[in-house]
Amino acid sequence: MRILALDIGKKYIGIAITDETGVLPQPFDTYKRGTLKEDLNFFDDFINKFNIKKIVIGYPVHMDGKESEMSLFVKKFFYKLRHRWAETEVLLWDERLTTEQAEGVLSNSKKKIREKKTLKDKIAASFILKSYLEYQENI
Repeated sequence: MRILALDIGKKYIGIAITDETGVLPQPFDTYKRGTLKEDLNFFDDFINKFNIKKIVIGYPVHMDGKESEMSLFVKKFFYKLRHRWAETEVLLWDERLTTEQAEGVLSNSKKKIREKKTLKDKIAASFILKSYLEYQENI
């Protein structure tokens, strides 16, 4: 069973996915957003191609747990995905500090700024997925 994690932004969506056993998280890609219809069609194909059974969406809240403007943006997208893929479990997952972790990984990289941005998004998605998997392992 594969699990998909998404780090949703207004321009890009970072994508991470587990191996077929659902155990090992790995950064996969960074999707450049289009229209809502294009985004949903892309993920329709992705979910079918990789036989995704669960989607974990990073939920950006402030350090005190309060919602931000971005939280509300992500929540709207979450509701659209959950409605569209009713047979797939779709859930929000606290993503506090995952972007900072991803930036830390890339801090010494000599890659260009644009390359770092797309790498950062998929690495952040992998940290979201890793956090979710670790939690599941401990319950």
